[in-house]
Amino acid sequence: MLFVFIGRELDVVEALKNVRHVKNTLQNKRDSFDNFHGCLYEEAVAVAKAVGEDPSITR
Repeated sequence: MLFVFIGRELDVVEALKNVRHVKNTLQNKRDSFDNFHGCLYEEAVAVAKAVGEDPSITR
């Protein structure tokens, strides 16, 4: 069985491999961003403490 996937003919197994690769890549990017955001937040908290402010979340 063949499917057309972004202008190319691929069989179902090859398409599944491509989907898994994209899914894993996106998950790695998400994990990377979460880690980066955590580091930035820790730096912001340290700077706030250095100038005598308590970090808070506005509502």
